[in-house]
Amino acid sequence: MENSFVESILNTFDRGEVLNLSKFSIVNNVLEFYDTIIQISSVTSVFIGQPRKKETPNYLSYGILLGIVLLFFQPVVGLAILGVCIYFFYSISEKNKRLGKNIVFELNSGRYFIINVKDHEFAKKVVNVLRDCMNGSNKPLTINFDKMNIVDSNIIMGNENVGDINTYDISGNNNNISVQKVQPEFEWARLEQDLQQLIRNVNQNTSEYKVLINLLNSVYNKDKKTFTQTAKEHALMFSTSVISSLVSDFLKTFISSL
Repeated sequence: MENSFVESILNTFDRGEVLNLSKFSIVNNVLEFYDTIIQISSVTSVFIGQPRKKETPNYLSYGILLGIVLLFFQPVVGLAILGVCIYFFYSISEKNKRLGKNIVFELNSGRYFIINVKDHEFAKKVVNVLRDCMNGSNKPLTINFDKMNIVDSNIIMGNENVGDINTYDISGNNNNISVQKVQPEFEWARLEQDLQQLIRNVNQNTSEYKVLINLLNSVYNKDKKTFTQTAKEHALMFSTSVISSLVSDFLKTFISSL
């Protein structure tokens, strides 16, 4: 029953609705690709299916039989026909081996869409990530099907990813996940501007003021190590203390990404 169900879905998408995506993004549980936006909550199920294999045309079988018969009467012609037919058999077989797997999405509306993935292990990783999103995970993600990696960007600022980024790479026969952390880019001019603005609104006799001055000095010196250490030690100050309402969104986001 399950095979016939999947087969019926694949038949539907054989009519031209397979999505040829290089990547898609998930931000705030919204799946985005091209000019399309789909709420994760509208996806009822995601599963891996086998793409439809290309069938071998009957005329190739007839051609092989004809070639075998002609071997007894006209060997050269028979060998030529056999060679051509065997080549096409081999070509179709190799293409079927490279079909990969289909990730099938079922929507509340009853519609389906399919994304083809060449690596089965990567397809399983994608499904696992989507399952986490459907279970409430709210991490912004970019899934790149060409490079076969999943980028988990904890911080999104404008159209650029800033912050801790965990990249999960799967290539060849290596099914292990390697995690690579990328430090956020220090925008010194923006940090200086926002810190100066914040300092002007903070009482000089407070401990918060002293911390902000130390951070600003680190910015003047472009000292990433000292800035990062100080910001981490006093991270709660920017989100829960009395000055948290004065802190810019940029500064909050940047410090939380360290």
